[in-house]
Amino acid sequence: MRTQIACAAIAATLSGNAAAYNAWTYGGDIVVWPGDQLVRYLYPSTFPEGSDTFNLMLYGMSQWNLVEGSTFEFFYYPLEQDYTLDHYDGYSDTTAVSADDLDPGVLGLTYSVNNAAEWFDMDMVFSDFPLGVGWNMELSPTCEQEAIPGEHGFTFVLTTMHECGHSIGLAHEPTGTEPAGDPWMVCTMNPGYPHGGSLATPRVMELHSDDRLGAMVLYPGTIPAYTDLATPNFTWSDEYVGIAFTVFSDPDILLPGETIQVRSAIENLGTTDVTGVIQKIWMSLDASPSADDLLLAEIPWDMPMISTIDFDLLQELPGDFASGDYYVLSMLDTEDDVAEVWEDNNFTAYCVPQTVAQLPPDIVDPLGQYFGVEGETWLGPTPDITHPINMAPTTWSLSGEPPEGLTINPGTGQLLWPDPVYSEFLYLFFVTATNDAGSDTEILYLGVEAGEPCDEDINGNEAVDVGDLLIVIGYWGTTDADADVTGDGFVGVDDVLAVIEAFGPCP
Repeated sequence: MRTQIACAAIAATLSGNAAAYNAWTYGGDIVVWPGDQLVRYLYPSTFPEGSDTFNLMLYGMSQWNLVEGSTFEFFYYPLEQDYTLDHYDGYSDTTAVSADDLDPGVLGLTYSVNNAAEWFDMDMVFSDFPLGVGWNMELSPTCEQEAIPGEHGFTFVLTTMHECGHSIGLAHEPTGTEPAGDPWMVCTMNPGYPHGGSLATPRVMELHSDDRLGAMVLYPGTIPAYTDLATPNFTWSDEYVGIAFTVFSDPDILLPGETIQVRSAIENLGTTDVTGVIQKIWMSLDASPSADDLLLAEIPWDMPMISTIDFDLLQELPGDFASGDYYVLSMLDTEDDVAEVWEDNNFTAYCVPQTVAQLPPDIVDPLGQYFGVEGETWLGPTPDITHPINMAPTTWSLSGEPPEGLTINPGTGQLLWPDPVYSEFLYLFFVTATNDAGSDTEILYLGVEAGEPCDEDINGNEAVDVGDLLIVIGYWGTTDADADVTGDGFVGVDDVLAVIEAFGPCP
């Protein structure tokens, strides 16, 4: 199924199953193994007992043995020596051959020989050094190792699981010849590497729902009721049919307020329908969800048994959002409300981070005009920027040639001038905010007024002295306005004391 989720309503539109298992048939009947079993003979040159190749080959077979509701079972037999391959001898041999013996790009090949509607012989060969890069023998490779085989080698266990799927009787799904745009399911039997890929974090290698359905139909048995939800690391592409791609977010670089697209995939690997299971999708600065992360969506799903859902989430980021490289996180059954047989495959962290770019500072202008008084400490306003979260950290500074004594707080942008100097013209201060993305400069205007004159300097010689005291005494007991320095309407003792207290130069 493919789903598009609209950011406004968080609503989904589901289609029917886009694809299903594909099996070989003869005369209208599915070709199967007699007795629902197959013995694989392992060549010692390729699969020496206890080696990585040996263990991963057994792991690949075991995944098909573990399909609930399928009666098929792999057995294996380690040979003591290599033999010449004979595709018609009834022995299903397993070995490696030179990459030159296979078509370019082929990682592994299973030769299928049937006797009417029953399989007879299925020799399996692997390239000894595919595409000149070789194999990665990790059971749980990192996302980079799994998705970029050209640098890390092809994940061997994925190819063993794929070829084992062929050897139980499953063909490629889809065939890979469909026209671009055809919807299809990601599964182990996809024709192109990475053959469905891993599920969850840590990267669990197991069969997808379509593979399990195929095994159940080819070799039907009693279907027990069990529940297992999963979050795959790979999703389909409508451009390249049959080649899975890592789940992703788009575009690569976003700004606050822009819309992010998140492609997600979820699966019900179990045999029970699950209703109302919650999936959450976050953006996080680390690989674990927490209360501080941005929750992009909380979606309830009804998931039929053995089903896969791929969908796109479209969500608008907050108008102000911190810059950085974010993990996109997805988890099914976030509150553990569903009892599952396996709980290790519900959570994944996307391989490619989502970058939120930093905007250069944009100071909210104008900074305005302010006034101070000569000689009196002036503290300016704290300037604002348009996106304080995204534009942080921001450093504030003064450009040009600020007057002596004027400083700026580099963290807040607030100006301080302990001893302003009078000017008949407005001062222009060039305030600059800078971060890693750029800078912005705005002008703040400041007018500095002259200080109030000394009221006690009656004779106007810019000092309070004996001459001023004699004037007060000379007008004692009158209402002379100049001698009434205290302004109480009467020249008397208070005025004398005021002059004496102010003795000295005027400030």
